[in-house]
Amino acid sequence: MASDSDENDWFGKTVCLTNNNAVVSSPNNANTGAVYVFNLEGDEWKENQKISPMNQETVIQFATSLSLSENYIVVGSSKNYNNEKNTGSVYIYQKENEYWKESAKIIASDCEDKDQFGSSVSD
Repeated sequence: MASDSDENDWFGKTVCLTNNNAVVSSPNNANTGAVYVFNLEGDEWKENQKISPMNQETVIQFATSLSLSENYIVVGSSKNYNNEKNTGSVYIYQKENEYWKESAKIIASDCEDKDQFGSSVSD
């Protein structure tokens, strides 16, 4: 469970595992959404980081979809406002040392209102 989890956060909507890392989505956390990173230490999973988008004021349901590799987390946000339209977007996080930092935000060049771009991402 996340350290700040609430019953309406949808914690665990999407879960990805690789090596000794797990990422868990919580698309309704604080009405914006978040991703939690857990590391396996011995026999126990420990929360290492909470990831939220840098531009929280334009994001709803960050982390509706996830993908994880050794050095990247891809996070879909299907209800992200871009140019005053609810189009969705995809965020890329890159691992630096033991922590993840936002490195890119992707939006469709031909986006239209309610496209839900980012509702699904894949490895």
